Amino acid sequence: MSEEISIDERLNIKAIAWDVCCVLGIIAAIVFALLWLGAESEQSESAAKVQQAEKKITELNQRLGITETELSDSAEKFDKNYKSATSELANKVQTKDETIAALKTEVEKLNAQRLQAETRWRTPLKDALAISQDIYAMKWQSNSHVLNDMENHSARTVTICEKWEELCQKLAPYPEMAPEIAKLRIRLAQAYSGLGIIGRINFEKIDWKAAEMEAERPKIEAHVWFSVATQFAKAGKLEEAKKYLASARASTEKIAEDPKRPEQKEYYLAMMHLLEANIAASNDPDVALKNYIAASEKLSTIITAVPTNTKLHTAFIQACLDGAMLSEGGTSAGQADALRKKAYSQINKLIEKNPKIEKPHLLYAELKTLEAEQLLRDGEQYKASKVLDQARAAEKKGGSDVLVAASIDGIQAFIHWDHGERTKAIKIIDGAINRVKNFKESEPNNHEADYRLASLYWVKSSMRIKPNDAILDGQTAVKYLVELVQKGAGKREASARRMIAIIYGDIGHQAYSTNQKKVAKQYFEQAQKQWLYLAKNWGECDEYKEGQRWCSWRIKSL
Repeated sequence: MSEEISIDERLNIKAIAWDVCCVLGIIAAIVFALLWLGAESEQSESAAKVQQAEKKITELNQRLGITETELSDSAEKFDKNYKSATSELANKVQTKDETIAALKTEVEKLNAQRLQAETRWRTPLKDALAISQDIYAMKWQSNSHVLNDMENHSARTVTICEKWEELCQKLAPYPEMAPEIAKLRIRLAQAYSGLGIIGRINFEKIDWKAAEMEAERPKIEAHVWFSVATQFAKAGKLEEAKKYLASARASTEKIAEDPKRPEQKEYYLAMMHLLEANIAASNDPDVALKNYIAASEKLSTIITAVPTNTKLHTAFIQACLDGAMLSEGGTSAGQADALRKKAYSQINKLIEKNPKIEKPHLLYAELKTLEAEQLLRDGEQYKASKVLDQARAAEKKGGSDVLVAASIDGIQAFIHWDHGERTKAIKIIDGAINRVKNFKESEPNNHEADYRLASLYWVKSSMRIKPNDAILDGQTAVKYLVELVQKGAGKREASARRMIAIIYGDIGHQAYSTNQKKVAKQYFEQAQKQWLYLAKNWGECDEYKEGQRWCSWRIKSL
């Protein structure tokens, strides 16, 4: 049974398989048919599309032919236009190049004309600036022993400086004018030193290299700072004077030795010694005297090396006279005589070899005036008159000097008074006082004018008949001397204090003679203080001792 079933099952499976194969064959036939029909359809469509494409290609070829013709025409036309445009552009470029070349030629021509025009004004401008600077330098040198400052301190000088400053600014844009600007600034520094406008002096602002004056810089700076120090010393501002003198000395040390002029640096140092002596004279006479002597020694060596330089001789004489004036009396009185003799010797040599130079004659007149004073004190009136005549003649040969003439008049008036010619004596002394007062108005800082006025009033006081008149004139004299000492009498310190002491003694005596014992005692005490001060600072001498002794006796007698 099982086998039968098995066989039947097998038969059914085979039948089923066969059926499946048949079905598959039918399906395959149908698919093949469909594919064949589809292929034919696609082939037909492709053929149609090919025909359409060929048709379009034919149309495109036809159109392309037209386009190529158009392009050919256009290209030919473009080529013609391009060539025309290129040719036109080339012509324009050539024209432009020619225009540029012509403009360049014109510019070069204009530049050449401009340079020529600038040369026409710059060359004479440079020459004019150089000449003006040289003239100023000459003036600057001629007005001072050490090129110290301008004589003219007027408003015009300030105006000139302002114009120079403006000129420097206007020339600044032109590099080729740098040397002239630098030299102008040097002259400005020199002018400002003379005017006392210290704040505008700026050596760092100067282009020394452009001015080709680098080697001259130490010398110029020394001159300027010396000028400033001198002005402060004259004004009694001694601390400021010391400060700028130190700057001047430092600059002097930097001056290179000049084989052709070895004496130059020594001369500057000698001038520094002189100024230092003037500064120290009021407070430290020992230091001052050492500096006067040092200056005279240096100058003595220099005038031996350069015997024809009258300026050096004059400076040497002045150093000797200043030292003698400072050391008058006291323990250094011997130095005063020695210095005065040196000065006298050099003055005679100068006058003998250079009789037309005025300064030596004035110095000679000063010495002769001092000699006449001493002769008068010694009671030698006749000899004093003869020497005074020599002094007056020398003063006139020296071009006249108000202060020297006043000194001579003072002695001459006293001689007339001593001879009983009181009216003539008073007239001479009053005339001298008025002239010195007028001089003092023009030079208010001139200390010598104060000293000379005091001397004249002292002489007038001694000639008075009435005690009250004598006291008033004596007080006037002391007033000038006290003001001088307070401002800083310098080399006149000892002389001024000595005169104060003598005048106080005279006034005290006049007060005593009119029974003003209390007033007389006060004046004697003031006189004694001055003698003590002189002895302490200038050293003991017979005159100072006698003055102290006399004042003590008069005070005790009251």
